[in-house]
Amino acid sequence: ERRESPEDLVVREAGPADAGEIARIVHARDGGDLETTRARIAGDLTVPERTRLFVARVAGSIVGFGRVKHLAGEHPGWYLLGVIVDPSWRRRGIGRELVRRRLDWIASRAAEAWYFVNSVNRASIDLHAGFGFEEVARGVTFPGVSFGQGGHGVLFRVPLEVSQP
Repeated sequence: ERRESPEDLVVREAGPADAGEIARIVHARDGGDLETTRARIAGDLTVPERTRLFVARVAGSIVGFGRVKHLAGEHPGWYLLGVIVDPSWRRRGIGRELVRRRLDWIASRAAEAWYFVNSVNRASIDLHAGFGFEEVARGVTFPGVSFGQGGHGVLFRVPLEVSQP
């Protein structure tokens, strides 16, 4: 059930000071060592030519984040990766706003955006379909990515109107 979007929602690029709060959200979903997660997030924030992180803030706290990364390979380009919204803030348009803001960022740099997903992740597929993403290939693989849970990798693309920064 969809709820109302928070009035004070702000989505912006992440900075080094956000690494701890982003790590908390990732750790809550994925587990593992919190400090290792924080160090990985902090590392992502140091390579802006290849990776950008965006955070969603409500009432002064980070409640979600998403990553944009430039990947090489068969379909090189800017990819939307890893949207995570704190469970208590889901179904309020925060994930959609993170997608919109990251697509705006990519549109000032490229004529298309990509993303891949596990075929069983209907929530992500439906969210991105609302932005015009269309399936390009099934059974795709990416280094370091596992498509467990009974599914397989699906690659999507959306053309963008290139805007001036």
